[in-house]
Amino acid sequence: MTSTGTATPYTLISSDCHAGGNMKAYEEYLSP
Repeated sequence: MTSTGTATPYTLISSDCHAGGNMKAYEEYLSP
């Protein structure tokens, strides 16, 4: 990889595919 010496802004979009989970099923992990 080469560097041009200039900062180029970019956007990174990432997803772990765990959207829409049943929150009741995770309650034991989320509750203090």
